[in-house]
Amino acid sequence: MKTERKYFYIRGVGRNTALGYIYARLHPSYVAFNACKVGKTKNLTLRDRQYATNEIVRGRFEVVFVVPLGSMEFIEKFLMQDFDELRVKVDGGVEFYSRSIIPLIRLFLKKYRVPFRQLRKENINALLDRPIPTAKVPHLKAKAKKNIDVLKSKAEETFTDLK
Repeated sequence: MKTERKYFYIRGVGRNTALGYIYARLHPSYVAFNACKVGKTKNLTLRDRQYATNEIVRGRFEVVFVVPLGSMEFIEKFLMQDFDELRVKVDGGVEFYSRSIIPLIRLFLKKYRVPFRQLRKENINALLDRPIPTAKVPHLKAKAKKNIDVLKSKAEETFTDLK
């Protein structure tokens, strides 16, 4: 999965640095547990659409931080360690936390001196409204056609051998 093209500037990070996102997502089904989903992604638009396919009522990103892509594994690992007591454990994934973690994520990033930028709601909405680039589609169609032609050829050879 490719990262989104970023137009966000993070102080102290080169403009050509690949960026990713750390987010907290809210959903009506989490309310009974006072929980949120904390996650990471290279492409926020695509991630939102992946969630939407499993949601009758659409969830939302409550907070999103843009961070250097290379820091995301570190952030995820240490978030899990530092906030283990805030984890909501029922019988699902391990990325669910008490909603009280939301304001603490910013403090966590500052504590570990991770360069970041917190997105405003309008920035998040602008990202989610952008179309997903489909520039590779013609390339994929050509590749699929080639694969189909190879399969047809092999099928014909097999059929001829059976006669």
